[in-house]
Amino acid sequence: MSTNSSTLTFQVTFDSEDPHAIASFWAAALGYDLEDQTALVEQLVAAGHLPESEVVRLGGRAAFRVGQGLTDPTGTRPRLLFQLVPEAKTVKNRVHLDLHAGPDRIDAEVERLVGLGAVVAWESNDRGGRCVTLRDPDGNELCVGATPRRGSWAATPPRRGEERSDDALGGAKGAAQNPVRRSRTADTV
Repeated sequence: MSTNSSTLTFQVTFDSEDPHAIASFWAAALGYDLEDQTALVEQLVAAGHLPESEVVRLGGRAAFRVGQGLTDPTGTRPRLLFQLVPEAKTVKNRVHLDLHAGPDRIDAEVERLVGLGAVVAWESNDRGGRCVTLRDPDGNELCVGATPRRGSWAATPPRRGEERSDDALGGAKGAAQNPVRRSRTADTV
């Protein structure tokens, strides 16, 4: 059975020890709205389907203790969900967000995110443009850089079955075969 992938919608889900705090960081970072689940939460509590111990009250809102969703006010970007997990982050992310600020706005955007609680991890300029990698308050990596140029390593994924050969990687057949060279300005991954 074939599915038309252009009709699929998706959300990006983050594990967190404090989903409400990290959701607040990302709402401010991306201009998203915190979803208000007060009516549903209170209805479930009143009906006896949700114990009060599973509810948190934040800024006059009732929310599920186990998570917090964010929505894009324009409706064009994916929903983000932050869910409670018992363990802390211990290794590098397998997925992260790249924020395309533009070459003239990278420093201002990094400064803004640091003001929200992010920490600069390192900076690189080895893949066709400057990129600053940060960690959000939960330790998740995110990158701030210019919008990738057409044809650059970051903007053009290889086609199925094609191996990457890129001068920025020293002519290697893919990043996995050639360690990325980075100048680190803070602690390492």
